[in-house]
Amino acid sequence: MQWPVGLLWLAVGCAHLTRRAPTRAETLVPPGCWGNFSGSWEHENNVGFRYEATDDGSVLKLTPHLVNADGTPNGDPGASDMLITMNRQAQGFVGGFQMIEDTQGKSCALLFQATITACAPDRLTMQVEQSYAVDPQCQRIDMGGMDVAEHVLIRVKR
Repeated sequence: MQWPVGLLWLAVGCAHLTRRAPTRAETLVPPGCWGNFSGSWEHENNVGFRYEATDDGSVLKLTPHLVNADGTPNGDPGASDMLITMNRQAQGFVGGFQMIEDTQGKSCALLFQATITACAPDRLTMQVEQSYAVDPQCQRIDMGGMDVAEHVLIRVKR
């Protein structure tokens, strides 16, 4: 059977329209934040800061590492105590930056707010709480407001 040309184009056009609609969660997340961000990233303004990322579709984990100018690890033992864990939400990725801080001879586990507010396949814009004070019992001391800094991570091309 020969299809009329007009019906053939209509069939092709309808096939294009059968793509699945985005889920409600996908419509809430900022544009570009549904990609897979697993891999190596570096700080835009300081390539000595690298991050290994794993992304399972709902949780993004970034493990910071300090590296030498040639990209080799510099052996900083403190970097292994740090982890950024964020969940995809309407605001982007929202979560925390965990680290161990030694204060007055005691190791304190600290958690700072962290958010990725903009995403592109090769660029992540992250806001992280910066300033803190801790008492001898590892309790955070209110410093009268949160100091947040913006950091841009660039995907490392291999």
